[in-house]
Amino acid sequence: MLNAKEKLVQDKIVVVTGANRGLGKAIAEVFAWEGAVVLLLGRSRDALLEVEEELRTKGGRADHCVCDLSTDEHIYAAVDEILKKYGRIDVLVNNAGIETDLPFIKMPMELFDEMMRFNFRQLAVMTKAVLPAMMERKYGSIVNIASAAGERGLPESTAYSASKAAVINFSQTLAEELRPYHIRVNCLNPGLLDTELFWQSATKDYLLEKCGDIISLETLGYSAVFLASDLSDGLTCQSVTVRGISRW
Repeated sequence: MLNAKEKLVQDKIVVVTGANRGLGKAIAEVFAWEGAVVLLLGRSRDALLEVEEELRTKGGRADHCVCDLSTDEHIYAAVDEILKKYGRIDVLVNNAGIETDLPFIKMPMELFDEMMRFNFRQLAVMTKAVLPAMMERKYGSIVNIASAAGERGLPESTAYSASKAAVINFSQTLAEELRPYHIRVNCLNPGLLDTELFWQSATKDYLLEKCGDIISLETLGYSAVFLASDLSDGLTCQSVTVRGISRW
């Protein structure tokens, strides 16, 4: 049991993808507050440095690694760099993703393919790059950020919903494969989140009417920390939906 003075993820080495803004930044902040050493991954060095400096100013421990997640070689190189510097990765939070609201009939298949690649394939490659080190230690926690849309698709969000459904199924299946190695894999499925992307969404009014309350980024961040921490020890293969109402 934790006492009142202990942090939830004290001294754990935590990698967060897409950590330069929005949800990824919020997740990184909560992990830092709870004692982790947070490795920020993303494309923009300037944005990552800004987040890193902000976390350090507040007393957190953070580092960054520039990584183009659309390129397999960049992913493997980033993981190698982190392992050489820190010796291990305790937690991987696969957060990076993209979304475009468009009816399927109007969506170019190139855009459909891009969303499937970035929302699902890059997550799978990132996971595969991290796994050998975790399997060797027989320890690790992977938290994949999917979406409530992956459980029940949203209109005008066909590609996004399908890609997130793939993440959920991948997470559940991988968790079964990794049980002998004591590596836990769980999935977080946010509902409506208070992000700039949401407020710019063409379907925000429909979503507010049908899908309930908006969840704060901090709440989602603590949900990720819970799944990564020893508080959820033994919890694996789970798909956890975080929202304020049952959509149906």
